[in-house]
Parts: sequence; structure tokens; C-alpha cells
Amino acid sequence: MVQIVQSKLKTKTVTIIDDVTLTVPVGGTQTVNSAAFDISGYDSCLVLVTLGTEANSATFDAKLQYKDSNGNYYDVTSGAITQMIAAGSQQLLIAKLYGETARVVYVYGDAAADAFQNVTLELVLKS
Repeated sequence: MVQIVQSKLKTKTVTIIDDVTLTVPVGGTQTVNSAAFDISGYDSCLVLVTLGTEANSATFDAKLQYKDSNGNYYDVTSGAITQMIAAGSQQLLIAKLYGETARVVYVYGDAAADAFQNVTLELVLKS
């Protein structure tokens, strides 16, 4: 006898950046904190980053942070992508989520007014 078991797995996609151009401020970096989002009821997270054409020597970093009961944010252990310096994509699996609220912090910059085109940053939450 074959028994079919249906999975009660749920997923939610949180889009942080959706196909935009990020222009680096002249001679510096730009740090952006995303809006907070609910992670309660989810066990794991897949961070997906895609960078299109990159001008000159811009860099891109992103990390996940949890919010504690006092309203402070702290970095997720092993929750940062490897710095990106060229067009391409990267995935990061966070196998266990904690807490109820999180955000993404991303930083891009270099010494000139360079840019990354077609930037997408999404999280896929899974229970």
C-alpha cells in the first residue's frame, strides 16, 4: 500500500530590493536598513542576491539581523553573504531562525560614483 503524505510546509518571500540600480555615493558607502519583517512561524531562510552590471570597483554586502525584546538588532551568526565585487548571484541558507522579527542590512560603496544595475535581494522563509 502506498500512502501519500501532504506537506504542510509554508513559504513566504520577502523582497528587500527589486531590480533597481544602486548608485554609490561619491567617495563613500551607503548603508541601508530594510523595514522589519515577521519571521515568527518560520524555521529557515534562504537569502538570494543578484547583481547586474557593476561599474568599476563597487562592493556589495548584506546581512540578516534579529530584533531582541528590547528593540535592538543584532547580527545573525553566519547570516552575511560573502562580499560581492562583480555581477553575479549568491545564495545563503540560514538553517535555523530565532525570534519574531528580522531585517536586512546592506552596504554598497567604493571611492567613486559607481553603480550596480539590476540588483535584487530576496529572502525565502520556510517552515
